[in-house]
Amino acid sequence: MKELQPASSFVIQFRKDGDGTHGKFCGQIEHIASGNTAKFRSMDDVPELLRRMLREVQRAEQTRP
Repeated sequence: MKELQPASSFVIQFRKDGDGTHGKFCGQIEHIASGNTAKFRSMDDVPELLRRMLREVQRAEQTRP
């Protein structure tokens, strides 16, 4: 198995949305290496936000000298 790299590491913080009785969550994703963050209002948003943030990381790595 390949060693985990900070460039593809994230912290995902979850908060109950509203009173929490319906099991809904919102929160924030932070990319560890860059410190970039994105907020989400639904669990359904998380996969697309992670894909978008990973694409941004890949673009930044490709443009680095």
